[in-house]
Amino acid sequence: MKLMNCELIWIILSALLCCGQLGSSGIELGSDGRFSGIRVSIDSGVPVNRTALGKLKTAFQLASELLAVSTKPVMNGRKSYAFGSVKFLLPDSWSSAGLPSRFGTSGRQDELAHFRVHNAQDGSQEPWTPQPLGCGKPGLFTLLPWPAVTTLDEETLSRVILREFSRLRWGAFAEFNGHAGPHGYVSGNRLHPVRCSAALSGIFAHNETYDRCKIDRETLTLEPNCRFFLNPDQPTAEASLMYTVYIGAVRHFCASVGQSGLAHNPDAPNPHYRHCPAGASVRDVLAGHEDFRFGPEITDPDTKINFTEVTPIIDRRLVVVMDVSRSMRGQPLDKMKQSMQNLLSQQLADDVQCALISYSTSVHILAPLRQLNSSEARQAHWGLVRSLTASGVTATGDAMAAALELLGCNLTQPSRSNTGQVLLITDGEENHQLRYSLSDIVRIAAQTSVTVDTVAFGRLADTRLARLSATTGGTAHFSRFLGPVNDMVESLGQVAGRMADSPDAWVNLISSQLRSSRNATPAALSFTVDSSVSGAGLQAFVIGAVRPARVLLHLAPVGDALDAAVEEDLQGDVQLGSGLLRLKGRIRPGRWKLYVSVLPTASQSEAATSLYHSVLISGQPAASDWPPVRLTGFLSQLEARLDSSSRHSVHAYLHRGSADGFVRPAELWASVESDDGTVANFQLFDHGAGADVSPNDGIYSAYLPLHRMSGPPQDYSVRLRSLSPVDRVASAGKFTVTAVDSVDLARLPPTRVTDFGCTVNATSGRLRMRWTSVGDQLDSGAASRYLIRASANRSLLELDFASADDVGAAAQLPSVPSGQPMTLEVAAADELPSYPSVTFYLAVRANNSAGVLSQLSNVAAVQLTMPDNLAEIGVDVGGESSTSSTESSTTSSSESSTASSTESSTTSSTESSTTSSTESSTTSSSESSTASTTESSTTSSSESSTASTPKSHTTSSSESSTTSSSESSTTSSSESSTTSSSESSTTSSSE
Repeated sequence: MKLMNCELIWIILSALLCCGQLGSSGIELGSDGRFSGIRVSIDSGVPVNRTALGKLKTAFQLASELLAVSTKPVMNGRKSYAFGSVKFLLPDSWSSAGLPSRFGTSGRQDELAHFRVHNAQDGSQEPWTPQPLGCGKPGLFTLLPWPAVTTLDEETLSRVILREFSRLRWGAFAEFNGHAGPHGYVSGNRLHPVRCSAALSGIFAHNETYDRCKIDRETLTLEPNCRFFLNPDQPTAEASLMYTVYIGAVRHFCASVGQSGLAHNPDAPNPHYRHCPAGASVRDVLAGHEDFRFGPEITDPDTKINFTEVTPIIDRRLVVVMDVSRSMRGQPLDKMKQSMQNLLSQQLADDVQCALISYSTSVHILAPLRQLNSSEARQAHWGLVRSLTASGVTATGDAMAAALELLGCNLTQPSRSNTGQVLLITDGEENHQLRYSLSDIVRIAAQTSVTVDTVAFGRLADTRLARLSATTGGTAHFSRFLGPVNDMVESLGQVAGRMADSPDAWVNLISSQLRSSRNATPAALSFTVDSSVSGAGLQAFVIGAVRPARVLLHLAPVGDALDAAVEEDLQGDVQLGSGLLRLKGRIRPGRWKLYVSVLPTASQSEAATSLYHSVLISGQPAASDWPPVRLTGFLSQLEARLDSSSRHSVHAYLHRGSADGFVRPAELWASVESDDGTVANFQLFDHGAGADVSPNDGIYSAYLPLHRMSGPPQDYSVRLRSLSPVDRVASAGKFTVTAVDSVDLARLPPTRVTDFGCTVNATSGRLRMRWTSVGDQLDSGAASRYLIRASANRSLLELDFASADDVGAAAQLPSVPSGQPMTLEVAAADELPSYPSVTFYLAVRANNSAGVLSQLSNVAAVQLTMPDNLAEIGVDVGGESSTSSTESSTTSSSESSTASSTESSTTSSTESSTTSSTESSTTSSSESSTASTTESSTTSSSESSTASTPKSHTTSSSESSTTSSSESSTTSSSESSTTSSSESSTTSSSE
């Protein structure tokens, strides 16, 4: 379908706002108000069931009709949207059952689908949409467990689909909490259930016995299994779809103003409150999204969905477009050749068809599409690349036009049926054209299904490269012009990995610089081969520091003699100073060593005695249905102007396929590199603070160190490395700084505290506040001090923090690095003598070395006396009980409910011991046991308790116990042994 100009501009702008690889990429809102391009994959582990598939289609159709109803009030009746087309991607095992058509794609099935139907190994029955970028930003994808499809009725399933689409597309957050709560909060001396609307009636009850709940007389917290159950007799109940999907009358999202039944509850401590702007309703979040701000004004869209079924086949056609203009002479051209040598020799699978194009003033098709299924074919391609020379100017648009035409594209009538992949490597701006400019290509490629990955080589590369990748679902990479070859080798390896649908595709384990001395013992590099890649082969690719030179390599398990006999396939290139060693056959897991000797030619005899060599080690797992662990990362934004309001982050996760969550715990690091060298190395965290949205969900995050990127506008490469439980390297892509306000950037504040909480001891009158420390500038360094204020008036605290009562003891807190647990315990009578008899509120702000304050934290509601409405809501006063066993149900962060019941300690020493204890484990059982549980698999129990029938109540309690036990089982034994029994005692309260 040819896009209107306004739609095309909108798609390009949206792609640049956020990483193009995120979950809603490929879904287009057309001028008819309908979303097209929605893809639903069925995992190969799901048994063939055409009846259930028909039920899922019916649920999507009902969700489309509900979408039109629920979106109409967002812009006061001016806009209403629906689903237009949904494509089901079925595995081969389903093909004979329904004979679906086959179609070519430009990526793996698990990367294509927005909704991924699977049988979770942890037994989870709840959907999950990871939302690492926060409120109003797209999620990654939606996991839809097969049991939910088969057990939920069609109408409930339709509301689940719409809820998860709202998270995936618009960045809405849930308004219900998880297994660990909180399920109640205090306000006005009353205990309230965490619900989106006060118009919903119900009662607190034990979620297994349905007896009346008890509240601890000392800690004033509800017992752990206490839940709020909605009154089943509410046929006209109004509530938010983000709160419950189990009541048929619920058909809208909460609003800041409007009907009383849909009025947003700004005090309820839930994920929406924690992540979205204070006071903003779900409708407010949706209204701020590009779909509603710039989308078509359609009031009555056609809700009928066009369903198709296909079995995806990856289009394994790759066209490599190489810039050989004059500026590429010398070391840059050698670097590109060295990277291409590794790509062509082993990274590309045998079934890939590869074409080669070089260009400068004119365009040359060096090789048409040819399958790389023999060593002769690979050597022929490599020979063409090796003989390239540089001269002339840069006609990038014409070269890309030739690449698209090789893939069968009609450039005057581009089509979504056009597939394939293009890799463009260039170092300069386009300065010549015969037929097409690069801007023309961006417009044309956006209307196809061709994926374009780009490598900007040096700081002078064309700034439109990122736009080209973003609009086609590719990745924009940056490579240093004269630096080591590692960054480009990694980027090209990622391109090859995207084209591989088989689990035996090569995986990059280590990318490093290795120092050796001439005429001495060979230099050695140690690394770990984990069980998920101990299979068909192991390869080392080394680029020597001097050229020409002969590179000698040897790979052996640690403990074996240097001259141990191994079956080897050794190739190299003396002129490029490269060495390539491949071990064939079964590679056992464990610690290995690479030995490197570089023998320069006579002409290099006077070279320096200390040499640094670029090393890349890759593993090839044995073919099986259980895929290897891979490292994937992305950036929150591709380009930006930097000032004190800038918030740009990098996110990464280890995963084993697409259907069973992420591998955790892990130790992940990122590095930012400019053309001049490394700017910063920093660790990513999964603690729910700073840039990390949800703790313990397997997605590790950190803000980019913007204060170290305050130089001239330029491109930066963001590289990733996993140190535990497996060795992996990857690229998160390219980040472009378009402008810098260096004066304003110096006032970059600490990041906002989002997990501030307070528990009480009514007997002693003591308060214990907890939160996670933040940095001096965002999450870099350490905040200088913390200001904690209190007020009996919540609005005063939020609007005039400086006028609220100061908790003076906070001034004595030490300055600690970002990401560490902070605790402050005070006597209420000393710090806040006028508050004990009423509900009061606490909040914190961090201050940095420049005197810049962070934004206000979430607000914690506290009181030291028993709420006065217990009989009214079905709660009894219980006897004394363990503080640790009761606090978690009412005071732990709603996001912290994703942590397993054993994973309670948030101290740095525990995290370190957990990481180190699991780091050495590389067996498949260890890795599989660390597959992360998901936020929704633990948030379901609270929502399920809002079901409108007793039968549903019974279901919810069993789901809760299943979720809890399965969640605990996914945490490694070493992790459990180092954590305390009470998550709540160290996890901060939500609000």
